[in-house]
Amino acid sequence: MVSMHGAALAYGLLLPPHAGIVEMWPQEGMWRCYEHIAAWAGLSYRRWVNTDPARVKLMPDGGDGTEVDVDTVSAAVAELVVEVIRSKQRAKEEIGARR
Repeated sequence: MVSMHGAALAYGLLLPPHAGIVEMWPQEGMWRCYEHIAAWAGLSYRRWVNTDPARVKLMPDGGDGTEVDVDTVSAAVAELVVEVIRSKQRAKEEIGARR
């Protein structure tokens, strides 16, 4: 699951075991609740943080949007995929060892 920091990340609780979350922060200092949700659910977790205030844009409706560094987020997703695959393999090995 890849998402900007926000309520949609609560769906992480519904992800299957060994899934993962990449959370994107529009700025430093966001609340780490979704990192904690990932840990509680046994999910892999990565975070991208926008460090450039010029990337945050105000929208006409009063909200805001953040331009994302696609290369950096893609690298975080790639790392997470490797971690998820390893985690799933370890779980299969543990199940096989119990038999």
